[in-house]
Amino acid sequence: QQVINSLINIGNVFMDEGNSARALEVLQEALNLQSEADSGGQIQRGMIHLNMGNIRDAEDRFDLALQEYESALSCLGGSGRGEVFIAKQNIASTLYKAGNSEDALRAAKEVFVSLKDKHNSSHPQVAAVLHLMADITSDAGDHELALEYCEQALGQRRDIFGTGLETSQSIEQMAGIKVRLQRFDEAEQLCEEAFGTLKEVHAGKDHPDLLRVQDNLGGIQFQRGDSSQALKSWQTSLQMAERLLGSDHADLAQRLQSIAAASAKEKDWDQALAALRRALKIIDSQEHSKDQGQLSRISQKISSLYQELLKEGQLEKVLNFMAEDLNAAKEAYGEDHPLVAQLLMQIGILHNRKGDLATALQKLEEAHKLIVNGAGEDHAEALKVKAIIDKLRSLQIEKATQDEEEKQESPELK
Repeated sequence: QQVINSLINIGNVFMDEGNSARALEVLQEALNLQSEADSGGQIQRGMIHLNMGNIRDAEDRFDLALQEYESALSCLGGSGRGEVFIAKQNIASTLYKAGNSEDALRAAKEVFVSLKDKHNSSHPQVAAVLHLMADITSDAGDHELALEYCEQALGQRRDIFGTGLETSQSIEQMAGIKVRLQRFDEAEQLCEEAFGTLKEVHAGKDHPDLLRVQDNLGGIQFQRGDSSQALKSWQTSLQMAERLLGSDHADLAQRLQSIAAASAKEKDWDQALAALRRALKIIDSQEHSKDQGQLSRISQKISSLYQELLKEGQLEKVLNFMAEDLNAAKEAYGEDHPLVAQLLMQIGILHNRKGDLATALQKLEEAHKLIVNGAGEDHAEALKVKAIIDKLRSLQIEKATQDEEEKQESPELK
Protein backbone atom coordinates (compact mmCIF):
# COMPACT_ATOMS: atom_id res chain seq x y z
CA GLN A 1 0.00 0.00 0.00
CA GLN A 2 2.89 2.36 0.76
CA VAL A 3 4.40 1.58 -2.65
CA ILE A 4 1.05 2.36 -4.31
CA ASN A 5 0.78 5.66 -2.44
CA SER A 6 4.32 6.58 -3.45
CA LEU A 7 3.62 5.77 -7.10
CA ILE A 8 0.50 7.96 -7.04
CA ASN A 9 2.51 10.83 -5.57
CA ILE A 10 5.25 10.36 -8.19
CA GLY A 11 2.59 10.31 -10.91
CA ASN A 12 1.18 13.58 -9.60
CA VAL A 13 4.65 15.16 -9.72
CA PHE A 14 5.06 14.10 -13.36
CA MET A 15 1.59 15.57 -14.10
CA ASP A 16 2.62 18.90 -12.55
CA GLU A 17 5.79 18.90 -14.66
CA GLY A 18 3.79 18.26 -17.83
CA ASN A 19 5.33 14.83 -18.43
CA SER A 20 2.04 13.11 -19.19
CA ALA A 21 3.56 9.95 -20.71
CA ARG A 22 5.65 9.23 -17.62
CA ALA A 23 2.74 10.10 -15.31
CA LEU A 24 0.47 7.62 -17.10
CA GLU A 25 3.12 4.93 -16.92
CA VAL A 26 3.59 5.36 -13.16
CA LEU A 27 -0.15 5.57 -12.44
CA GLN A 28 -0.78 2.45 -14.51
CA GLU A 29 1.82 0.64 -12.42
CA ALA A 30 0.01 1.80 -9.27
CA LEU A 31 -3.28 0.61 -10.74
CA ASN A 32 -1.85 -2.83 -11.52
CA LEU A 33 -0.53 -3.19 -7.96
CA GLN A 34 -3.85 -2.00 -6.51
CA SER A 35 -5.71 -4.62 -8.52
CA GLU A 36 -3.65 -7.27 -6.74
CA ALA A 37 -4.40 -5.76 -3.32
CA ASP A 38 -7.45 -6.48 -1.17
CA SER A 39 -10.95 -5.47 -2.25
CA GLY A 40 -10.87 -2.39 -0.01
CA GLY A 41 -8.82 -0.59 -2.65
CA GLN A 42 -11.78 0.31 -4.86
CA ILE A 43 -11.73 3.95 -3.76
CA GLN A 44 -8.03 4.26 -4.50
CA ARG A 45 -8.50 2.65 -7.91
CA GLY A 46 -11.16 5.23 -8.61
CA MET A 47 -8.76 8.02 -7.62
CA ILE A 48 -6.08 6.66 -9.96
CA HIS A 49 -8.55 6.49 -12.86
CA LEU A 50 -9.60 10.05 -12.07
CA ASN A 51 -5.99 11.25 -12.32
CA MET A 52 -5.43 9.32 -15.54
CA GLY A 53 -8.57 10.90 -16.96
CA ASN A 54 -7.23 14.35 -16.12
CA ILE A 55 -4.03 13.56 -18.03
CA ARG A 56 -5.93 12.34 -21.10
CA ASP A 57 -8.15 15.42 -20.95
CA ALA A 58 -5.09 17.70 -20.88
CA GLU A 59 -3.79 15.85 -23.95
CA ASP A 60 -7.13 16.46 -25.73
CA ARG A 61 -7.63 12.68 -25.87
CA PHE A 62 -11.25 13.15 -24.90
CA ASP A 63 -12.45 9.62 -25.73
CA LEU A 64 -9.80 8.09 -23.47
CA ALA A 65 -10.47 10.69 -20.77
CA LEU A 66 -14.16 9.77 -20.74
CA GLN A 67 -13.28 6.08 -20.39
CA GLU A 68 -11.07 6.82 -17.39
CA TYR A 69 -13.72 9.00 -15.73
CA GLU A 70 -16.35 6.29 -16.25
CA SER A 71 -13.96 3.75 -14.70
CA ALA A 72 -13.44 6.12 -11.78
CA LEU A 73 -17.20 6.36 -11.23
CA SER A 74 -17.52 2.59 -11.42
CA CYS A 75 -14.89 2.18 -8.70
CA LEU A 76 -16.13 5.01 -6.50
CA GLY A 77 -19.74 3.87 -6.84
CA GLY A 78 -22.12 5.21 -4.23
CA SER A 79 -19.37 6.14 -1.78
CA GLY A 80 -20.71 9.71 -1.56
CA ARG A 81 -17.15 11.03 -1.71
CA GLY A 82 -16.45 14.40 -3.28
CA GLU A 83 -14.46 12.65 -6.00
CA VAL A 84 -17.70 11.14 -7.34
CA PHE A 85 -19.00 14.62 -8.13
CA ILE A 86 -15.59 15.66 -9.51
CA ALA A 87 -15.66 12.69 -11.90
CA LYS A 88 -19.20 13.59 -13.03
CA GLN A 89 -18.24 17.24 -13.46
CA ASN A 90 -15.13 16.21 -15.44
CA ILE A 91 -17.30 14.07 -17.72
CA ALA A 92 -19.48 17.11 -18.44
CA SER A 93 -16.41 19.30 -19.03
CA THR A 94 -14.77 16.75 -21.35
CA LEU A 95 -17.98 16.34 -23.38
CA TYR A 96 -18.06 20.13 -23.78
CA LYS A 97 -14.44 20.26 -24.94
CA ALA A 98 -15.15 17.43 -27.38
CA GLY A 99 -17.91 19.55 -28.95
CA ASN A 100 -20.85 17.61 -27.54
CA SER A 101 -22.58 20.58 -25.90
CA GLU A 102 -26.01 18.97 -25.58
CA ASP A 103 -24.79 15.95 -23.60
CA ALA A 104 -22.36 18.17 -21.68
CA LEU A 105 -25.14 20.47 -20.47
CA ARG A 106 -27.31 17.50 -19.53
CA ALA A 107 -24.45 15.95 -17.52
CA ALA A 108 -23.64 19.30 -15.88
CA LYS A 109 -27.26 19.82 -14.84
CA GLU A 110 -27.39 16.33 -13.32
CA VAL A 111 -24.29 16.91 -11.20
CA PHE A 112 -25.58 20.38 -10.29
CA VAL A 113 -28.82 18.90 -8.88
CA SER A 114 -26.86 16.24 -6.97
CA LEU A 115 -24.52 18.84 -5.48
CA LYS A 116 -27.42 21.11 -4.53
CA ASP A 117 -29.03 18.19 -2.69
CA LYS A 118 -25.78 17.49 -0.87
CA HIS A 119 -24.84 21.12 -0.11
CA ASN A 120 -27.77 23.33 0.85
CA SER A 121 -25.71 26.54 0.85
CA SER A 122 -22.95 27.95 -1.35
CA HIS A 123 -20.23 25.45 -2.17
CA PRO A 124 -17.11 25.64 -4.40
CA GLN A 125 -18.16 22.64 -6.51
CA VAL A 126 -21.65 24.05 -7.05
CA ALA A 127 -20.10 27.32 -8.22
CA ALA A 128 -17.70 25.43 -10.50
CA VAL A 129 -20.56 23.54 -12.17
CA LEU A 130 -22.54 26.77 -12.63
CA HIS A 131 -19.42 28.27 -14.25
CA LEU A 132 -19.26 25.31 -16.64
CA MET A 133 -22.98 25.60 -17.45
CA ALA A 134 -22.49 29.28 -18.27
CA ASP A 135 -19.69 28.40 -20.71
CA ILE A 136 -21.75 25.71 -22.42
CA THR A 137 -24.92 27.80 -22.81
CA SER A 138 -23.02 30.90 -23.97
CA ASP A 139 -21.22 28.91 -26.68
CA ALA A 140 -24.61 27.51 -27.70
CA GLY A 141 -25.81 31.10 -28.22
CA ASP A 142 -28.08 31.51 -25.19
CA HIS A 143 -26.13 34.38 -23.62
CA GLU A 144 -28.93 35.57 -21.35
CA LEU A 145 -29.22 32.15 -19.69
CA ALA A 146 -25.44 31.95 -19.52
CA LEU A 147 -25.45 35.29 -17.72
CA GLU A 148 -27.89 33.92 -15.14
CA TYR A 149 -25.66 30.91 -14.44
CA CYS A 150 -22.60 33.16 -14.28
CA GLU A 151 -24.26 35.57 -11.84
CA GLN A 152 -25.13 32.64 -9.54
CA ALA A 153 -21.57 31.29 -9.73
CA LEU A 154 -20.09 34.72 -9.08
CA GLY A 155 -22.39 35.30 -6.11
CA GLN A 156 -21.39 31.98 -4.55
CA ARG A 157 -17.70 32.58 -5.15
CA ARG A 158 -17.86 36.03 -3.60
CA ASP A 159 -19.48 34.45 -0.51
CA ILE A 160 -16.92 31.65 -0.29
CA PHE A 161 -13.64 33.19 -1.51
CA GLY A 162 -14.16 36.94 -1.27
CA THR A 163 -11.73 38.51 -3.78
CA GLY A 164 -9.95 35.28 -4.67
CA LEU A 165 -8.74 33.69 -7.90
CA GLU A 166 -11.99 31.75 -8.42
CA THR A 167 -14.00 34.96 -8.04
CA SER A 168 -11.85 36.63 -10.67
CA GLN A 169 -12.51 33.71 -13.07
CA SER A 170 -16.26 34.29 -12.79
CA ILE A 171 -15.82 38.05 -13.28
CA GLU A 172 -13.81 37.39 -16.45
CA GLN A 173 -16.43 34.93 -17.66
CA MET A 174 -19.16 37.51 -17.12
CA ALA A 175 -17.13 40.09 -19.05
CA GLY A 176 -16.89 37.66 -21.98
CA ILE A 177 -20.66 37.07 -21.97
CA LYS A 178 -21.30 40.84 -21.84
CA VAL A 179 -19.08 41.23 -24.92
CA ARG A 180 -21.19 38.67 -26.76
CA LEU A 181 -24.25 40.69 -25.77
CA GLN A 182 -22.40 43.80 -27.08
CA ARG A 183 -22.57 45.46 -23.67
CA PHE A 184 -19.01 46.70 -23.98
CA ASP A 185 -19.00 49.34 -21.24
CA GLU A 186 -20.12 46.78 -18.66
CA ALA A 187 -17.59 44.27 -19.98
CA GLU A 188 -14.80 46.83 -19.66
CA GLN A 189 -15.75 47.59 -16.05
CA LEU A 190 -15.75 43.87 -15.23
CA CYS A 191 -12.32 43.45 -16.82
CA GLU A 192 -10.95 46.28 -14.72
CA GLU A 193 -12.49 44.69 -11.61
CA ALA A 194 -10.91 41.33 -12.49
CA PHE A 195 -7.54 43.02 -13.00
CA GLY A 196 -7.77 44.68 -9.60
CA THR A 197 -8.75 41.39 -7.94
CA LEU A 198 -5.88 39.51 -9.57
CA LYS A 199 -3.40 42.24 -8.72
CA GLU A 200 -4.37 41.74 -5.09
CA VAL A 201 -4.16 37.94 -5.42
CA HIS A 202 -0.66 38.16 -6.91
CA ALA A 203 0.54 40.86 -4.50
CA GLY A 204 0.97 43.47 -7.22
CA LYS A 205 3.51 41.41 -9.18
CA ASP A 206 3.40 40.66 -12.91
CA HIS A 207 1.61 37.39 -13.60
CA PRO A 208 0.16 35.57 -16.65
CA ASP A 209 -3.34 36.04 -15.17
CA LEU A 210 -2.90 39.82 -15.21
CA LEU A 211 -1.48 39.62 -18.72
CA ARG A 212 -4.54 37.72 -19.97
CA VAL A 213 -6.98 40.24 -18.48
CA GLN A 214 -5.01 43.19 -19.88
CA ASP A 215 -5.12 41.56 -23.34
CA ASN A 216 -8.88 41.07 -23.02
CA LEU A 217 -9.37 44.67 -21.90
CA GLY A 218 -7.69 45.90 -25.08
CA GLY A 219 -9.86 43.56 -27.14
CA ILE A 220 -13.06 44.91 -25.58
CA GLN A 221 -12.00 48.51 -26.17
CA PHE A 222 -11.09 47.71 -29.80
CA GLN A 223 -14.45 46.03 -30.44
CA ARG A 224 -16.20 49.02 -28.90
CA GLY A 225 -14.44 51.23 -31.46
CA ASP A 226 -12.00 52.92 -29.08
CA SER A 227 -8.78 52.05 -30.91
CA SER A 228 -6.80 54.73 -29.07
CA GLN A 229 -7.56 53.24 -25.65
CA ALA A 230 -7.10 49.70 -26.99
CA LEU A 231 -3.64 50.70 -28.21
CA LYS A 232 -2.67 51.89 -24.72
CA SER A 233 -3.96 48.68 -23.14
CA TRP A 234 -2.11 46.46 -25.61
CA GLN A 235 1.10 48.45 -25.20
CA THR A 236 0.83 47.92 -21.43
CA SER A 237 0.21 44.23 -22.09
CA LEU A 238 3.28 44.03 -24.35
CA GLN A 239 5.48 45.62 -21.71
CA MET A 240 4.26 43.15 -19.08
CA ALA A 241 4.79 40.22 -21.48
CA GLU A 242 8.37 41.39 -22.12
CA ARG A 243 9.04 41.44 -18.38
CA LEU A 244 7.53 37.99 -17.90
CA LEU A 245 8.72 36.21 -21.04
CA GLY A 246 11.62 38.18 -22.52
CA SER A 247 11.81 40.39 -25.59
CA ASP A 248 11.93 37.63 -28.22
CA HIS A 249 9.30 35.16 -26.97
CA ALA A 250 6.86 33.90 -29.61
CA ASP A 251 3.84 34.94 -27.50
CA LEU A 252 4.75 38.59 -28.07
CA ALA A 253 3.92 38.30 -31.77
CA GLN A 254 0.14 38.25 -31.29
CA ARG A 255 0.23 41.31 -29.03
CA LEU A 256 2.34 43.14 -31.62
CA GLN A 257 -0.23 42.29 -34.27
CA SER A 258 -2.96 43.71 -32.03
CA ILE A 259 -0.91 46.89 -31.59
CA ALA A 260 -0.52 47.08 -35.37
CA ALA A 261 -4.30 46.77 -35.88
CA ALA A 262 -5.03 49.56 -33.38
CA SER A 263 -2.25 51.76 -34.82
CA ALA A 264 -3.64 51.31 -38.33
CA LYS A 265 -7.07 52.41 -37.11
CA GLU A 266 -5.38 55.51 -35.71
CA LYS A 267 -3.60 56.05 -39.08
CA ASP A 268 -0.22 55.67 -37.38
CA TRP A 269 1.25 53.67 -40.25
CA ASP A 270 4.85 53.83 -39.06
CA GLN A 271 3.96 52.33 -35.68
CA ALA A 272 1.71 49.70 -37.28
CA LEU A 273 4.43 48.59 -39.67
CA ALA A 274 7.10 48.58 -36.95
CA ALA A 275 4.92 46.29 -34.81
CA LEU A 276 4.28 43.87 -37.69
CA ARG A 277 7.94 43.80 -38.68
CA ARG A 278 8.96 43.01 -35.11
CA ALA A 279 6.32 40.26 -34.91
CA LEU A 280 7.63 38.78 -38.16
CA LYS A 281 11.20 38.88 -36.89
CA ILE A 282 10.25 37.19 -33.59
CA ILE A 283 8.43 34.31 -35.28
CA ASP A 284 11.18 33.91 -37.88
CA SER A 285 13.81 33.67 -35.12
CA GLN A 286 12.15 30.69 -33.39
CA GLU A 287 14.60 27.93 -34.28
CA HIS A 288 12.67 24.89 -33.02
CA SER A 289 9.05 25.98 -33.42
CA LYS A 290 8.86 28.38 -36.36
CA ASP A 291 5.17 28.89 -37.18
CA GLN A 292 5.05 29.13 -40.98
CA GLY A 293 1.32 29.80 -40.91
CA GLN A 294 1.78 32.80 -38.64
CA LEU A 295 4.67 34.06 -40.76
CA SER A 296 2.39 33.97 -43.77
CA ARG A 297 -0.43 35.75 -41.92
CA ILE A 298 1.84 38.54 -40.68
CA SER A 299 3.29 39.02 -44.18
CA GLN A 300 -0.27 39.26 -45.50
CA LYS A 301 -1.08 41.90 -42.88
CA ILE A 302 1.93 43.93 -44.02
CA SER A 303 0.69 43.68 -47.62
CA SER A 304 -2.81 44.75 -46.52
CA LEU A 305 -1.32 47.75 -44.71
CA TYR A 306 0.48 48.78 -47.92
CA GLN A 307 -2.80 48.43 -49.84
CA GLU A 308 -4.51 50.77 -47.36
CA LEU A 309 -1.74 53.31 -47.86
CA LEU A 310 -2.06 53.03 -51.62
CA LYS A 311 -5.81 53.66 -51.37
CA GLU A 312 -4.96 56.87 -49.54
CA GLY A 313 -2.61 57.90 -52.34
CA GLN A 314 0.58 57.41 -50.33
CA LEU A 315 2.53 55.60 -53.04
CA GLU A 316 5.85 57.23 -52.16
CA LYS A 317 5.51 56.15 -48.52
CA VAL A 318 4.87 52.55 -49.60
CA LEU A 319 7.94 52.63 -51.85
CA ASN A 320 10.04 53.87 -48.93
CA PHE A 321 8.69 51.11 -46.67
CA MET A 322 9.34 48.46 -49.32
CA ALA A 323 12.87 49.71 -49.86
CA GLU A 324 13.44 49.12 -46.14
CA ASP A 325 11.90 45.63 -46.47
CA LEU A 326 14.24 44.91 -49.37
CA ASN A 327 17.36 45.93 -47.46
CA ALA A 328 16.24 43.90 -44.43
CA ALA A 329 15.60 40.82 -46.59
CA LYS A 330 19.03 41.08 -48.23
CA GLU A 331 20.69 41.40 -44.84
CA ALA A 332 18.75 38.52 -43.29
CA TYR A 333 18.66 36.01 -46.17
CA GLY A 334 21.24 37.10 -48.76
CA GLU A 335 21.11 38.91 -52.09
CA ASP A 336 19.74 35.94 -54.06
CA HIS A 337 16.90 34.85 -51.77
CA PRO A 338 13.42 34.35 -53.35
CA LEU A 339 11.99 36.98 -50.99
CA VAL A 340 14.41 39.53 -52.44
CA ALA A 341 13.15 38.71 -55.93
CA GLN A 342 9.54 38.99 -54.77
CA LEU A 343 10.15 42.43 -53.25
CA LEU A 344 12.00 43.64 -56.33
CA MET A 345 9.06 42.59 -58.49
CA GLN A 346 6.55 44.43 -56.24
CA ILE A 347 8.73 47.55 -56.14
CA GLY A 348 9.02 47.45 -59.93
CA ILE A 349 5.23 47.28 -60.34
CA LEU A 350 4.80 50.23 -57.98
CA HIS A 351 7.34 52.31 -59.90
CA ASN A 352 5.36 51.62 -63.07
CA ARG A 353 2.23 52.77 -61.21
CA LYS A 354 4.13 55.93 -60.31
CA GLY A 355 4.96 56.47 -63.99
CA ASP A 356 8.68 55.77 -63.64
CA LEU A 357 8.96 53.20 -66.42
CA ALA A 358 12.76 53.07 -66.48
CA THR A 359 13.09 52.25 -62.76
CA ALA A 360 10.20 49.78 -63.01
CA LEU A 361 11.99 47.85 -65.77
CA GLN A 362 15.28 47.92 -63.86
CA LYS A 363 13.72 46.38 -60.71
CA LEU A 364 11.74 43.80 -62.67
CA GLU A 365 14.80 42.72 -64.64
CA GLU A 366 16.72 42.28 -61.38
CA ALA A 367 13.87 40.17 -60.03
CA HIS A 368 13.70 38.08 -63.21
CA LYS A 369 17.42 37.39 -63.12
CA LEU A 370 17.25 36.16 -59.49
CA ILE A 371 14.29 33.88 -60.23
CA VAL A 372 15.91 32.40 -63.35
CA ASN A 373 19.19 31.78 -61.49
CA GLY A 374 17.36 30.07 -58.65
CA ALA A 375 14.52 28.21 -60.36
CA GLY A 376 15.10 28.34 -64.11
CA GLU A 377 13.58 30.41 -66.90
CA ASP A 378 10.59 28.07 -67.26
CA HIS A 379 9.47 28.58 -63.66
CA ALA A 380 5.96 30.06 -63.36
CA GLU A 381 7.21 33.10 -61.44
CA ALA A 382 9.96 33.73 -64.00
CA LEU A 383 7.44 33.56 -66.85
CA LYS A 384 5.12 35.91 -64.96
CA VAL A 385 7.82 38.56 -64.48
CA LYS A 386 9.00 38.13 -68.10
CA ALA A 387 5.46 38.81 -69.34
CA ILE A 388 5.31 42.03 -67.28
CA ILE A 389 8.72 43.12 -68.60
CA ASP A 390 7.68 42.44 -72.22
CA LYS A 391 4.49 44.45 -71.72
CA LEU A 392 6.35 47.39 -70.23
CA ARG A 393 8.97 47.31 -72.99
CA SER A 394 6.16 47.50 -75.56
CA LEU A 395 4.72 50.47 -73.69
CA GLN A 396 8.18 52.05 -73.59
CA ILE A 397 8.57 51.67 -77.36
CA GLU A 398 5.07 53.04 -77.99
CA LYS A 399 5.77 56.03 -75.77
CA ALA A 400 9.11 56.70 -77.47
CA THR A 401 7.43 56.52 -80.91
CA GLN A 402 4.62 58.80 -79.76
CA ASP A 403 7.08 61.30 -78.33
CA GLU A 404 9.02 61.33 -81.59
CA GLU A 405 5.87 61.90 -83.66
CA GLU A 406 4.79 64.75 -81.40
CA LYS A 407 8.27 66.24 -81.72
CA GLN A 408 8.16 66.09 -85.53
CA GLU A 409 4.75 67.79 -85.57
CA SER A 410 5.69 70.54 -83.12
CA PRO A 411 5.64 74.16 -84.45
CA GLU A 412 9.11 74.81 -83.09
CA LEU A 413 10.64 72.05 -85.21
CA LYS A 414 8.76 73.16 -88.29
